[in-house]
Formats: sequence, structure tokens, C-alpha cells
Amino acid sequence: MIVQYYEIVFNKKNILFVFLNILFVYCTIIKNKTYMNIGKKIKEARKSKGLKQIFVADEIGVTPEHLSSVERGVNNPSKSLVKLLEHTLKVKLK
Repeated sequence: MIVQYYEIVFNKKNILFVFLNILFVYCTIIKNKTYMNIGKKIKEARKSKGLKQIFVADEIGVTPEHLSSVERGVNNPSKSLVKLLEHTLKVKLK
């Protein structure tokens, strides 16, 4: 009887653990997709203005490599970076 009780508790913990992992992965995917969309908007706005990454990066105080990674969705832009980009590119990103 005691062994059965521990098996049930253990199985419930496993199920909860698996559920939380799935939820975490789902949230991470949604978050990355959102940042990829913002990066895509940044790149489109920059290109539509005919600006090079190096110029925009210098204007907002980041490296061209960082701006590139934000545009590709590799790095997540901070709120302050998004505001700087909106001001520099004269667009609304969110």
C-alpha cells in the first residue's frame, strides 16, 4: 500500500514536471518569435530608409554585430533599445 502511494505521488510529480517543461518551451518559442518579428520590422524600416547597419548602430550606441543579431532575432532588444530604434528610424515597432 505504501509503495503504491509513492508511485502515484512520483508519477504526479513527473507529470507536473513534464507539463512545466512543455509550458516553458512554448513560452520561449512565442517569445523568440515575437523578437524575430521585431527584428524583421527593424531591418525593414532601416532598409526602407536606405540606412546601413553601421550607421544605425553608431546612432543608437551599439555595435553593428549587436544590431545584426537583434535584426535576426538572435538577441532580444531591451525596451530602451527599441525606443532608440523607433526614434532613430522614425517608426513604431511594437
